[in-house]
Amino acid sequence: MLIDGIEYLTRSNFKLYCAKCYKNPDNPDFESLESDLFNVAHIKRLISNYSQKGEIRDRLILNYIITLINLFGRDSAVRILFFRIEEQYHYILKTFLVYMSIMPNVVTGLKKSIKSSDLLIDEELYERLKFV
Repeated sequence: MLIDGIEYLTRSNFKLYCAKCYKNPDNPDFESLESDLFNVAHIKRLISNYSQKGEIRDRLILNYIITLINLFGRDSAVRILFFRIEEQYHYILKTFLVYMSIMPNVVTGLKKSIKSSDLLIDEELYERLKFV
């Protein structure tokens, strides 16, 4: 069980889960939550662009991930990212999380748990991140 009866994330309980994990002391209202969750959409778009066009805005992605961790906590932020980002891009997300040393062995709380060992790392991206 993740939090207050939520066993795993679904489309119908996603915002409730996010609201319960949200830790924004400056502005803890629903509008701020919506705005901060928009960072996930930005990450998703940037990762998609990288996959399709080879263009990466690595520092921006890292900043968005750090912001999410600060607002939702590490485990919840990682869970939210894997839930919202398409499976075909999980290896790219893992590359960022491994670089940041926050990739868990298993991402739980999703309909299907994700084992880190089942995902590859984008070696070229990882090498690039070393110089950020």
